[in-house]
Amino acid sequence: MYGALDYTTFDINQKDVNFAEKINVAIQNKNFYFNTSYKGI
Repeated sequence: MYGALDYTTFDINQKDVNFAEKINVAIQNKNFYFNTSYKGI
């Protein structure tokens, strides 16, 4: 049995040739995994 927690935050202002302003690209990712069938080696 195992459990895992993953938390990711990514944020950037990217230049774009089609716009005068920069474009904001942001990702927030929160994951929790729990597996009771894992047997390992």
